[in-house]
Amino acid sequence: MSAEIAYLRPRPRISRRIEPATLPALLHVIGHMREVDHREVYALRWYDDNDAASLAGEMLRMAPFCWVAHADDGEPAYAFAVRDMWPGVCALGGFGTDRWKDVLWPVTRFTRRLLKATLTDGFVHRVECVSLAEKIDGHRWLRWLGAESEAVLWAYGRHREDYIRFVWR
Repeated sequence: MSAEIAYLRPRPRISRRIEPATLPALLHVIGHMREVDHREVYALRWYDDNDAASLAGEMLRMAPFCWVAHADDGEPAYAFAVRDMWPGVCALGGFGTDRWKDVLWPVTRFTRRLLKATLTDGFVHRVECVSLAEKIDGHRWLRWLGAESEAVLWAYGRHREDYIRFVWR
């Protein structure tokens, strides 16, 4: 088949979707979380119990500002949320499975729209995200979303892990 014909052929629609988080979807993502995401998330939690149900419950309490992105076959691949920290400041965070790259573009589009809406609503002037210092690919993605690296947070995690704070203003 020539390149011209292949170009004209309609492409199948991929049904990646982002939906409000549900307990089963969150538990799936948490249970299949990438190792680097696991270290990043659990180093910032009060308890060293790696309790998936507790993490899922905390995220669900952030509803309606908690979502799960599903891969084209319906498997939950990435969970993320926004929460208020104090007046005018929100925190953005997320974690994924090894299938994170399957939902990278839908999550990127959704997050860009979310950040734009959040920062232009007149109530929020700053959005923050902290990321494990060794998570270089994640930092590249945050910068691509328009975040600026603001500070290195030395020994910020429970076991003295270093983090980098990113901000949108």
